[in-house]
Amino acid sequence: MTLKFVDVASHQGNYIVDSNGEEGVIVKATQGTGYVNPTLDFVAQQAISKGIPWGIYHYAGGGDANAEADAFIQSVQCYLSVSNPPNLILDWEEYQNAAYSNGGWAETFLKRIKDKTGVQAGIYGNSDDLSQMTQWVVDNAWVWFAGYPFAAGTTSMIQDWSYPNFPYSSGKFKTITGWQFSSQPLDKSVFYLETADWAKLANSDKVNQTSNGTSAPTQTNSNNKESEEEEIMFFVETVEGKVYQIINGMYSYVPTPALYKNLKATFPSAKTIKMYEGEMTKMYRKNV
Repeated sequence: MTLKFVDVASHQGNYIVDSNGEEGVIVKATQGTGYVNPTLDFVAQQAISKGIPWGIYHYAGGGDANAEADAFIQSVQCYLSVSNPPNLILDWEEYQNAAYSNGGWAETFLKRIKDKTGVQAGIYGNSDDLSQMTQWVVDNAWVWFAGYPFAAGTTSMIQDWSYPNFPYSSGKFKTITGWQFSSQPLDKSVFYLETADWAKLANSDKVNQTSNGTSAPTQTNSNNKESEEEEIMFFVETVEGKVYQIINGMYSYVPTPALYKNLKATFPSAKTIKMYEGEMTKMYRKNV
């Protein structure tokens, strides 16, 4: 079972929830200590009245982590006692984040949220962002992963809900809970759980597991068990005509067609995805 989510910020204005086929919504609340999204309550009240799964995120500004957590809590506290309270998320990205590369900052923020609200918040980011996380974050926070493959047979980002099997490495994290697979024309994500499990995330110490105690799917929403090689290794064919091998979130250039053919023969079930080289280098680290 999966859930389709969109996430919105002030850029979307007064967004009408469930207008794009979503089953849940995540809305930006705060950034740093001085910004509050003016459309937060407009979206929140719709999610509450519809009784759907929803979440609220804080965008890390990289100032004092405890102060940012307190500002976030102040803005969202009123929603935590409603009949369908939101999950809370820390958005960890490089842009406008003065603490970027310091995973300890994220740990401090998430601990502050848990200490003051009792909520175990999740962490959002791409493979580079998540590689910075401390062991405490890995052990405690659930993961909302960002990665944008092209639509099948195209060099364009996915526009609808036709997402593929999860093609990336989850790095330090054994599993992920959700995957933001597109940002066009609106941020779209799939979460690998049922509605009842969404409500349990905030109070669970095993947040990256399904309700029956088995690992939540990280690569596919089917029941097929993927091989270990498929989980950690795949190929990228760039729009510019180059080929890279991705292993555990790190990329290596495949210099010749003969070598590529040999690797494909060695790993026949490994996936191949298309993307721009610049996009790939932002998502993965170079293997040196």
